[in-house]
Amino acid sequence: TKDYAVQVLGTQFNLKSYPQSGFSKTSLLQGAVQVNAAEQQLLLVPGEQTNGREGGRLARQKANFHEVLAWREGYFRFSNARLKDIMNDVVNWYDIQEVVYEENIQEHFTGSIIRSRKLTDVLTALERISNLTFERKEGRIIVRN
Repeated sequence: TKDYAVQVLGTQFNLKSYPQSGFSKTSLLQGAVQVNAAEQQLLLVPGEQTNGREGGRLARQKANFHEVLAWREGYFRFSNARLKDIMNDVVNWYDIQEVVYEENIQEHFTGSIIRSRKLTDVLTALERISNLTFERKEGRIIVRN
């Protein structure tokens, strides 16, 4: 990834890294992986994950595999996730150019949405559980509070 290198040591793992998201996440199911960033190395054991940002320190934490592996089951699944992180997944899945936030939105969300749904269905579901509105315009999503 642009944030760090992952050395596979005979394992099953998940790596999530999109250029526009600003971070990378490696989650280890079994085996071992070594994550190498700038001047730091981190050996993960099963059940752990690390999040990295370019130039930042790696942080070790317990992995939530229900959420991490949801894409294999065809879901967006998130737990106390920032809207910007959720929208990064939406942008990549639906090939949207960008998301424009008219205000600084600090809300967090928990839930799941089937990925086979139309983009309008996903945005409508987010509107139902928040005070936000989403507008599609010329390949962009505009988010209003």
